[in-house]
Amino acid sequence: MQGEYFPTHKRVKFAALAVFVEWMTSFTVDEIFPYMDSVLHLGYSVIVFGIISIIAYTIFYFTMPETKNITVEKIVEIFENNTLINLGKIRSYNKHGEELKDNESMEVEE
Repeated sequence: MQGEYFPTHKRVKFAALAVFVEWMTSFTVDEIFPYMDSVLHLGYSVIVFGIISIIAYTIFYFTMPETKNITVEKIVEIFENNTLINLGKIRSYNKHGEELKDNESMEVEE
């Protein structure tokens, strides 16, 4: 998923940055968890991380468009021509990369 959200000419740098953030997040969780476990105990520690995960899921659900059946070039165009707020309003595309109306359904290639 990391690669499809970046323009082709910047993909290597941004993918490396995404991997760095992912590793730093994992490192932070690994460092924080033992302290949280000793203070909050296992149950409440898991609840805290669960709440953080739900918040992250909600943010990404409303800000990232569906990219199924869309070419990389069309994805680049979508991201270059829209703000982060507008991206959340873009939901579905057909197999030709055209935005679907509310009453249309996605065509699935077989």
